[in-house]
Amino acid sequence: MPLIPEDKIAEIRERTDIVEVISRYVTLRRAGGANWKGVCPFHDERSPSFNVNKQRQMYHCFGCHASGDVIRFLMEHEKRAFIEVVRELAGQLGVELPEERDPAALREHRERESERDKLFRTLEFACKHFEATLAGPLGETARTYLDGRQITEDSKQRFRLGYATADWDRLWGQLEKHVPRDVAQKAGLVGLSEKTGRPYDFFRDRVMLPVIDRSGRVIAFGSRLLDPEAKDRKYVNSPDSPVFHKKEQLYGLHAARDAMRRTGRGILVEGNFDVISLHQAGFEETVAPMGTAVTAEQLDLLRRFVGKLVVIFDGDPAGQAAAEKAAPLFARSGLDVRMVTLGGAGKKVDPDELVRTAGPEALRALIDRADSLLEHVLERVAMAADATVHGRRAAIERVRPVFEVVESKATRDLYIGFFAGKLGTSSQTVEQGLTEGVRRQRGGESVPAPGEVQPTPRFAEKWELHLLCQLTRRPQLGPSDPAARATFLGRVSDDAMRALLLLALEGRTEPEILASAPLDLMQAVARAYAEDLTTDEATAARVFRLAHEELDRAFLKRELARLDAELRSANEADRLTILAEISRIKAERHSLREQQVRQS
Repeated sequence: MPLIPEDKIAEIRERTDIVEVISRYVTLRRAGGANWKGVCPFHDERSPSFNVNKQRQMYHCFGCHASGDVIRFLMEHEKRAFIEVVRELAGQLGVELPEERDPAALREHRERESERDKLFRTLEFACKHFEATLAGPLGETARTYLDGRQITEDSKQRFRLGYATADWDRLWGQLEKHVPRDVAQKAGLVGLSEKTGRPYDFFRDRVMLPVIDRSGRVIAFGSRLLDPEAKDRKYVNSPDSPVFHKKEQLYGLHAARDAMRRTGRGILVEGNFDVISLHQAGFEETVAPMGTAVTAEQLDLLRRFVGKLVVIFDGDPAGQAAAEKAAPLFARSGLDVRMVTLGGAGKKVDPDELVRTAGPEALRALIDRADSLLEHVLERVAMAADATVHGRRAAIERVRPVFEVVESKATRDLYIGFFAGKLGTSSQTVEQGLTEGVRRQRGGESVPAPGEVQPTPRFAEKWELHLLCQLTRRPQLGPSDPAARATFLGRVSDDAMRALLLLALEGRTEPEILASAPLDLMQAVARAYAEDLTTDEATAARVFRLAHEELDRAFLKRELARLDAELRSANEADRLTILAEISRIKAERHSLREQQVRQS
């Protein structure tokens, strides 16, 4: 027995404007009569083959052959259940749906929709709790902080800002009356204490910035720590959940999409508060990635709304390195990407700070004369290259990832000409260098090109990355005694990773460390920072201890292998010294095992 009568479903289909609904996700342009056309959201394409017919209330893609009505579109695009989509459309249209009386059907409905429904209800409950706390007596400090950042009341409401108190379990104390603990955990709102097994709030003493999807539902949270003395991370996002995948979401898109369609342009910034400040300043097409770096999925999402994207990077070395690293991703997106740099090598300036101190017109002037991101990166690489044969060849190899993803031959030829001019060589030389680089990468040449150094790719061990994350955010976890610090660093296998850990021990920030990382380590380090969600001191200390133990174990294993090799070729006089050292290392390894057993 169906939950909703067929005549009600037909009414919902007929009354829903399919063009208006699909336009929330795809940029549609009239193609004559009742037809509209856009880039298909269900497969990767550059030329529009996705058609929507308003009269027939149907869509069809001539590329991947996806087709259906508005209900099918929302089910496929948002991976939602039929009943969930129908009920949402009915609510928007004011169509009353009869309550199902059949107990078996009701039970099936609850079982089929329980997880997503409960997660959405839980997240909405939490959002309202945080909003009420911000507005109440406990939110005074948070309100003072937001006033200091000149966040208006209208923005607080539009972005549904809130506050999570410093209490251990204030939110859970409210949630447990309505929601099972496992649902609160899946929503990323509650964790479990390793010592007591008791639930605790994931977010504490933080301004809360809800992540709202295009349907207006709260799906996750960003947050900003208030206590400047706290050792915890300043900014923390919800972990991934069944309704939230950070690599697929953009903060502020729910508030930006109409302006994006109107202007045909998006503005991409780094931080959530940058988004809010720029919206207040009139740049309502502004969004931010949910993490340290933009992803291909986020650019695909933006491409459904705009053809032009302005990306704002810092002018410091970390910002410039981030632009170069992201260049292939932007080149592959097919968007017209322009780049604005703020500040310089000696000063970091956020978009938020710029519009508050210099006014919106200062940023508008920068955006109006923004250069092509790819041209900026190519010029920067060319200008930094040594004026030698080896230096120019190294520069060509450095930009090869960008040219590999430019699909249009004409566009690629133009970029090659631009780069060749900046490098002081011919287009033919650059083209030949790119071709040889591809051939070497694919094994077409058995030896390196003359004069070319082939670096050995670095591999970052998991425990070294864990140590780097914890020490960057909590340098006090590391050894303070110079001798102990030297021993700790001496056990790191890679020189570059050792240098990064030293920077962390000295209290350097994530951007500073990323800017110092060699290219073959930068991606691993950036991913480790993004994926580390450790928030409380006890967990951080435990992660650091376990990673330190892994570092010690790996070092001792390497030392034993080295000494065994030396022992095989040693003379009689040296054998006793080597055997004594082997005995000492085995004793240390045994002590390490006993320590792990006691702590487990």
